[in-house]
Amino acid sequence: MTSAGTTNAPGADPAPSLVERVTALYHDYAWAVDDQDYDALRGLLIPDVRLTANDWEAEGVDDFIATYQRLLAGLAGPCRHLISNVRANRSADGVIQTGAYFQAVFHAESAVRIQTGRYRDVHVETPAGLRIVHKRIEIDPTHTLKSLT
Repeated sequence: MTSAGTTNAPGADPAPSLVERVTALYHDYAWAVDDQDYDALRGLLIPDVRLTANDWEAEGVDDFIATYQRLLAGLAGPCRHLISNVRANRSADGVIQTGAYFQAVFHAESAVRIQTGRYRDVHVETPAGLRIVHKRIEIDPTHTLKSLT
């Protein structure tokens, strides 16, 4: 695949669109969170990243990572994210506003928690690729299912 800004030879894969690149960033985010790979997650953020969700906030990469560590610490099993319906729009000043639906399933000791909602994020181009500037999570009501085991 070629990088954005290069000319493609006939028959070559076209450069990925902004939505494709944002989708790839969302996929990297989901895998990092689900695997609790905080180094990978840190690599997707700018140093002064902001996190805003229904009832919590974080400022800066260390606070962002610590928030995720706290939220995922008590899981007895896997966490799985599904992200879809990705949208992206670049403003004249280069800021990229994105949105997507998500479903997250959290396996705890005695129950499974299912969350749905929307991401309404801000991304920016860096020499290393797209990075998260502001992660905004709008969480719908959470559903909890008792474990059958």
